[in-house]
Amino acid sequence: MSQQPLSGLKVIEWAELVSGPYCGKLLADLGAEVIKLETPGLGDRARARGPFPGDLPHPEKSGTFLYLNTNKLGVTLNVECASGVGIFRKLIEQADVLVENHPPSVVERLGLTFNSLSEVNPRLVMTSISAFGQTGPYRDYKSCNLVGFNTSGMAYLNPSDGVDDIESKPPLMGPPNQGDLVAGLTGAVATMSAVLGCQLSGEGQHVDVSQQEAIASVARHQIGNYTVEQVPWIRHKLERPTAVSPMYRCKDGLVYLICNQE
Repeated sequence: MSQQPLSGLKVIEWAELVSGPYCGKLLADLGAEVIKLETPGLGDRARARGPFPGDLPHPEKSGTFLYLNTNKLGVTLNVECASGVGIFRKLIEQADVLVENHPPSVVERLGLTFNSLSEVNPRLVMTSISAFGQTGPYRDYKSCNLVGFNTSGMAYLNPSDGVDDIESKPPLMGPPNQGDLVAGLTGAVATMSAVLGCQLSGEGQHVDVSQQEAIASVARHQIGNYTVEQVPWIRHKLERPTAVSPMYRCKDGLVYLICNQE
């Protein structure tokens, strides 16, 4: 295979479900060597998420897991024991990047913080994707894709189905895992910025990605208008289906189609 853009970049992925693994997938698809760590006997929780062939759950046949982990290497490692932490640090010695999406309190409890790991590898770029970031009043709050999408304001901005009193409609959730995917994409872009910075300075960085902030950045012009001119966020109703944004009412709700080609 010919040289790829990220060939030679070594990444340790200590993450599960969607946001962290999607960040790792984007790096792996561009040629990085990504080693995914999974808990022995349990594995990534995404293995329990469908779709499954024939709707029969199987840890090796999850469509969600398979999509998010293409082009990666895999190994099981128990970081809850001293020997596992020792192996983890050995891996970090040889890595360029660490991607993780665990709550800050878990990383601190295990002693695997950026300050600790940078002593092992001063050039390490550590990307931490969490619900509300590594600092602040909400850092230890539990969250999920639904919570992140709503607390970012994006669910409120989603178009309604053409009713006159649009403010009477509840927030509208985006497609499955959209918030997690935005966080993972943001993490991948920020990771590469830090890698380029390390090439110039010789020093690693801790990349702190808040899922809430990553999703909110999609609504940056509404946030800017409110911050500068105190213009309230405006919800736009969808008057009728169009070629750009067709939404149709069905028996059990709404369906939104995105057709980029005829």
